[in-house]
Amino acid sequence: MVTESAAEEQIIHDFAKNTHKNYWIGIKAYQQGGSYAWLQLPNNTVVNPAFWARTPHLQRSQYNRTCAAVMYARSSSDIAWQPVRCNARQNFVCKKAEGSCQPGWVAHQNRCYQFNTRYLLSWQQSMQFCRGQGARMVESYGNTATNFLKSYADELRSAGVGTYWIGATDNNTNTYKWSIGAAIKYQHWVHNPPTNTLNRQDCVYVSTNDRNGLWRPTPNCGTKRAFICTIGFNRPVKTITTPRPTLKCDARWTLNSGNCYQFNDARRNWDSARQSCKNQGGDLATINTNRLHSFVINRIRTQEYWIGLNDKARNRKFIWAATGLQTRFRKWCPREPNERGGQENCIEYKNRCWNDQGCSTGRKFVCQKPPKSIPLGPPITTTPMPFSLHCGVGWEEDPSSKYCYQFRDDQMSWNDARLACKRMGGDLASIHDRETQVYINTRSATMNSVALWLGGTDRSKEGGWTWSDRTPFNYVNWAPRQPDDARHNEDCMGYYVQRGHTWNDFPCNYRNGFICKKYWGPRTTIKPRPTPRVP
Repeated sequence: MVTESAAEEQIIHDFAKNTHKNYWIGIKAYQQGGSYAWLQLPNNTVVNPAFWARTPHLQRSQYNRTCAAVMYARSSSDIAWQPVRCNARQNFVCKKAEGSCQPGWVAHQNRCYQFNTRYLLSWQQSMQFCRGQGARMVESYGNTATNFLKSYADELRSAGVGTYWIGATDNNTNTYKWSIGAAIKYQHWVHNPPTNTLNRQDCVYVSTNDRNGLWRPTPNCGTKRAFICTIGFNRPVKTITTPRPTLKCDARWTLNSGNCYQFNDARRNWDSARQSCKNQGGDLATINTNRLHSFVINRIRTQEYWIGLNDKARNRKFIWAATGLQTRFRKWCPREPNERGGQENCIEYKNRCWNDQGCSTGRKFVCQKPPKSIPLGPPITTTPMPFSLHCGVGWEEDPSSKYCYQFRDDQMSWNDARLACKRMGGDLASIHDRETQVYINTRSATMNSVALWLGGTDRSKEGGWTWSDRTPFNYVNWAPRQPDDARHNEDCMGYYVQRGHTWNDFPCNYRNGFICKKYWGPRTTIKPRPTPRVP
């Protein structure tokens, strides 16, 4: 790769820092008469600008044999060009012209990807949502696409996304195919061959807790999950709205939080209770939010009911029967779980809280299953372009200040986002008070991006956070335990749109949406005082 600007140099800088590796760039020392010159490949043009750590001075024997590489160092400011023997082994970066993607879509190879975390939909609704945009649910035909999706696992998990749908299903047959009907040749299953549920359609999801990004089939295709759409480069994306789907439960089932629940008064042991739920197309209930907890205890009061939590597979590792995922939500009774007698591996509600109990005990039980839903039929809509009398097209004014803002779903690195703002006469947004934070929170709540860039950075000095527009760093709104500089590569500030609007530090090469800010009020300058004359 040839670095033709400070922006491209920053991209390689971030890449080296995130991967902890060195990278060749397309620069080599060629003999020029009795001296030499650094030329850029492949056209042998003079290097301009240059980003040397120290200006190199080569001996004659090094002419035509010395190339340039970006060398990794932990400090942000220490990554720059260094001369290296051309026959040394280094990693390398290629560059090529790329097509374009619509705002809110991430470019990778020859396709665009849309990470939908704002709307949690069933598999069928996710497919309809993607098709309504002229796209399709994400597929993976090899390690390259799988690794791309895996690279977003940390960000999605931190944004509160536990799982997402992909476009694979067995359509109630014995063969899995992609949603477009194509055969699945590349295999990345959690268990191979994957399971097929008798007389039920199975759909496929990925857990963000799984760093391998393995595919997991489930017969619960109505479960609400995030999902990913994909479309080719330079393809138009149709604008759609997402009306709340109409959900319906069977008789004697109750709708709550997007699922149907049944409270069974027959007393059964835990395994028999679970089988009863499965016979009705569900499983023992997963209670993982305060809203669901309140819903259950308001129905059962102080009675004892089985739920799907258990540690039968591994002592003290409590997982939900329906998903196999470990619980992070907890409502234990005082001094529970106590595993009295060493045989209490199943969880019940008792006195409005959780208690571990022997699995052979007879208890009432709560079942859960997906609702029946009316498919989405989203109409095409248009959104007017914002306009400010003071700042122009695309800008909107904060009514309580003399600043204009642009809220962009274009997915860019921090540096590219800042350049985009500067081209429009602004900079990435800085925040200096609670009122501005509330305005930004409210305005960005309906955006489709997982996260948005702000103008904060500590690239110059680790822990020395500054705003890119050089205004004072006089207000903070960090999330708990942030900034943490995880893996020593998080030097740029942003926040998760659907998770609290508090700040996090991110790797600068992540691709997020962003917020631009521009001042439109009068500029005041302080007239310098005359220098006092010393007698």
